[in-house]
Amino acid sequence: MLETLKRNENQLGTLGTILAVVMFTSLIEVAWSNYQDKSVIWIQPTISTINSIVWCLYAVARADKFLFLANTVGIFFAVLTILAIFV
Repeated sequence: MLETLKRNENQLGTLGTILAVVMFTSLIEVAWSNYQDKSVIWIQPTISTINSIVWCLYAVARADKFLFLANTVGIFFAVLTILAIFV
């Protein structure tokens, strides 16, 4: 099984990146709600930003492009969501 995972590492990395991007784009709904003053949700995007930064640092240390790309998108959407509170 481990050999199969190693052989399919790029496909798994691509799938993981796509799923992470989809997960982080769910912050768009929170950002829109914050922008319209319907809510002021700040804890979720703040924790997402911190989490994504830590994962990006880990990805740089490991030279893992999949992990880095997915979490860079996470940082972008989380910061956008936080900024929507103040606009």
